[in-house]
Amino acid sequence: MIDRLAFALTRKKLIAFTFDDGPDEKTHAILDLLDEHDAKATFFVLGRQVKGREDVLRRAVEARHELGNHTFDHPHLETLEPAEIEEQLRRTSDAIESAVGFRPQLMRPPYGLGALKTAPVAARLGMKTVLWSVNPKDWEKPDPNQIVEAITAGARPGAVVALHDGAARRGDRAPTVVALATVISRLERQGYRFVTISTLLQLAPWIAPTVFPRPKGRLRRVVHRGRRLLR
Repeated sequence: MIDRLAFALTRKKLIAFTFDDGPDEKTHAILDLLDEHDAKATFFVLGRQVKGREDVLRRAVEARHELGNHTFDHPHLETLEPAEIEEQLRRTSDAIESAVGFRPQLMRPPYGLGALKTAPVAARLGMKTVLWSVNPKDWEKPDPNQIVEAITAGARPGAVVALHDGAARRGDRAPTVVALATVISRLERQGYRFVTISTLLQLAPWIAPTVFPRPKGRLRRVVHRGRRLLR
């Protein structure tokens, strides 16, 4: 029954928008846009960004968005020892819990690097490590149209889109906000709905291999819509 429900809902085109590096000055604008479209998203929070912006996280939670852990100060986790990785994750989860009253259950490594090294540490802290399947590289694209086209080209049921509401890497997030307004409207017309990572994994479990880190070069059997694939 659950599988039938999942496949029925995935035919309605579910996508997860995710936002890294916040909360920051553009997060409220992004929340405004999501509210307008009754869209849900997942925000991967930097611990150092929480102080003084606790209200932003509380607003996100009240609107039923999801919070994840994005480390404290955006290091290259592949260069750290497990104890250092754990400190990054613990400090961030502490900051999030202080702001909203609970600890996140998801984490995303900065740059998407060191995921395999980080995943067991995150698991010990009660978190799944999540990557993405669509990366429009909004942090390096000043043209909103390029961001829109990259997302549209990658859009498919079960897609996880990596965007940014903070500027840990570089640049202004204004193009992301402009692009988001356009791409949500465009994808809505195509029949897409926008959900959190946890909702997507619950309703479309077949997408897990595309967003959870796994060793390269290993064959892995995945059931996708009743067909057995090798990934």
